[in-house]
Amino acid sequence: SWSTTKLSTMKAVVSTQSTGIELKMRRTKDKDERDEPITTTGRKPDRFVIDDSEELHMIGSEVGAHLKMTRGLLYRKYPGLWRKQATLEERKKIEAQGIISAQSTNNITLVRASEIDDIIDGLDEKYKFDSSKIGSESAKKSDYHHQHKRGDQYPSS
Repeated sequence: SWSTTKLSTMKAVVSTQSTGIELKMRRTKDKDERDEPITTTGRKPDRFVIDDSEELHMIGSEVGAHLKMTRGLLYRKYPGLWRKQATLEERKKIEAQGIISAQSTNNITLVRASEIDDIIDGLDEKYKFDSSKIGSESAKKSDYHHQHKRGDQYPSS
């Protein structure tokens, strides 16, 4: 007979057959990692061009609201998503296009519309990890501080 027990993010599958006990471990997805369909709300955020590249952009907070990922969840769930703070010049161009008003917040984060389309289409895996930090010293420091914050033991070097 087989029994299954979840251990943190590992699933233990135990077989108690007459020949002995067999234990298999396999990784399970946490609640936040499960492949649930992307749900949206409201109208799609406006797309606009801000430079000569003619690449389409969107405002990050509007995308977050549309995808029901407010308060920075969009960036936490997809740290590999390209984003940048709009400069004063870019903000004026966006305002001239009628996308934002003069009373809008000064901090506007821009995201690439093509990447948001990928996420909505279910092609989001490539944005779940920040490839710019893999193997970098800043990632190692971040991991060290994250472990220290949680009260874990310092990593042995």
